[in-house]
Amino acid sequence: MRSPTSILADDEPQLLAFLRSSLAARWPELEILGEAPDGLAAIELFEARRPDVAFLDVRMPGLSGLDALEIMDPEHSGIPVIAVSGGGTSTGTDPLVLASTLGASRTFPKDFDYEDFVRAVDELAGVAPAMA
Repeated sequence: MRSPTSILADDEPQLLAFLRSSLAARWPELEILGEAPDGLAAIELFEARRPDVAFLDVRMPGLSGLDALEIMDPEHSGIPVIAVSGGGTSTGTDPLVLASTLGASRTFPKDFDYEDFVRAVDELAGVAPAMA
């Protein structure tokens, strides 16, 4: 059976490291296909690697995660996207609400509850967590 795959996109190295280490500890079989520091790199990874699930920060420099999410079009690609955001808005609309509107499967603030996050990944990626 093929190992599940994912990509990670965030401009904050600390969050990328946290996601990478948390996912590796919980699901050693999960293969991280690549990491992106901005929306354009996230789209390139998404299109080239076609992961089982993508983790995307909605607010990144250059092409935003929201713009990337719109191009990724998770509803039509069939690839779930978990969107995270540190908050803030320049439009008056919560970026996580916008991410949901654009097709994100789940959304989380960056100060998310770890167990809620893990349950979402279990469901979206179809991955059974390793027994502790």
